Amino acid sequence: MSFELPLPNWEKPEKKKVEPLTDREKIIYAVALFEGEGCVAVRKKKKTGIAKAVKLQLGMTDKDVVEKFRDYVKCGKIYGPYANKLIRVNGRPTKVVWMWTLTRRSIISSLLHEFWPHLGERRRAKIVELRHLLDEKILGEEICNPLWNKTKLEIFLDSIT
Repeated sequence: MSFELPLPNWEKPEKKKVEPLTDREKIIYAVALFEGEGCVAVRKKKKTGIAKAVKLQLGMTDKDVVEKFRDYVKCGKIYGPYANKLIRVNGRPTKVVWMWTLTRRSIISSLLHEFWPHLGERRRAKIVELRHLLDEKILGEEICNPLWNKTKLEIFLDSIT
């Protein structure tokens, strides 16, 4: 008894038309990437502990994916390449990292409002913590930033906390 295996088709496969993603699908894609590779960072003043800088970051070795993320969220800048200190061969970095960064608080607020329904518990907790850090008071005087007016996200966070 002999078996004949079908030979592979070495011709170029027919290209299938792929429908473009909807805006909602782009946000869900961006949230999934952010959940896995992103971070919410707060830098505080050493003496007072008051938040002085807030940023969202997403770092990956695949520049095209970071660019797609930026294109989908329509904000932020990409920096790099940076040497990845964690991936080394013979003591030398082998891969570079590309970083998407967003620092403008008003845009961070709007973006997080769009992300909110799709975020996991850990990220939501970090965002609620971020909201409280930005509202800290010193010596009875409220610290406020003109860019950080009440936004949809703040109004929403006020309603749940």
